[in-house]
Formats: sequence, C-alpha cells, structure tokens
Amino acid sequence: MSIILPATAETFFRDTVTDRGIRVLMEAVEALNVRDAKASSTVDEDLIKQIILNTIGFDVVNNAVRTRLVDQLAALFRELLLPQPR
Repeated sequence: MSIILPATAETFFRDTVTDRGIRVLMEAVEALNVRDAKASSTVDEDLIKQIILNTIGFDVVNNAVRTRLVDQLAALFRELLLPQPR
C-alpha cells in the first residue's frame, strides 16, 4: 500500500513537528560530538579517542552515532504514533 500525501499535508506535518518540540532533538543530534564524550575511566576515554583519531576520524564516528540515534528516535516516534494493542 502506498500513501501519497498532498504537499499541504506534508508541510503541515513538518511544521507541526518542527515547531512543537522536535527542534530541540534536532539541535541535540546536530551538536553531538564524540570528542566531548566521557567514559567512566579516563584511560579508556583517551585510548578510544586516540584510536578514532588515528583511524577513521571523529566525523565518521559522529555520523554513525547520529544515524543510530536517529534510527532509535524514529522507532520511538513510530511507537508513540502506533501503540501496540494491550
């Protein structure tokens, strides 16, 4: 099944979601930076950050973390819109 929304409905959805709270989440996801992450052990933290720096880099890790976080938030959003019957 395909659902095709008119442009006005899509605009309404985007405006409603953006204006009423998701902007905070959008800003938090955008601001996410693994360089600022903390570990319970400073030795572990330094080692992890050094490995990232010497291999794929922080931008790649930041993008991967953002993608997974957005996946989780999208799943939660779906659960909120389509709660499972009890």
